[in-house]
Amino acid sequence: MSSATETLCGQAYGAEQYHMMGVYLQRSWIIDGVTATILLPLFIFTTPILRLIGQEENIAIEAGKISLWFIPILYYFVFGLTIQMYLQAQQKNKIVGWFSASSFLLHVLLSWLFVIKLGFGLAGAMSSFIISSWLLVIGEFVYIFGGWCPNTWKGFTKAAFADMLPLIKLSISSGVMIWQVPILTI
Repeated sequence: MSSATETLCGQAYGAEQYHMMGVYLQRSWIIDGVTATILLPLFIFTTPILRLIGQEENIAIEAGKISLWFIPILYYFVFGLTIQMYLQAQQKNKIVGWFSASSFLLHVLLSWLFVIKLGFGLAGAMSSFIISSWLLVIGEFVYIFGGWCPNTWKGFTKAAFADMLPLIKLSISSGVMIWQVPILTI
């Protein structure tokens, strides 16, 4: 969906249909949120799924523990990647860079604190990842909702729920194109 958001927002920006960029962003949140929720059982039931396909017991158990930590990251991607494409389509690359660099530095600091100093291990590493990722998204929300995108963000609108089918098709085809690249390189 992030690729579709990038395409649509880039086209809207080039056509000076700035108001549509916010609508496309909201549509991407809806589609990505629904998709993430559909995928949620895979994260919740990782251990039984891995057992079912014959994975070793200890690997299945550990993978199941880690997959639960990735649920907040799954929903982070709903917002993080699409907002990044939305901002980049407006040539706001510096703000994306500053937010990303700040998130990275915070992640390194929290990882050091939680894993090295406090000895939380995997829980500390995943916590630092979740906190730094979501603070990045919160910063991007503040930037967008705070008025720094006045031409492209007009607030939440019912228009985001209209004409979803073409966007779903574009999202699926964008996902398939990205998915095929690694397969073709193998």
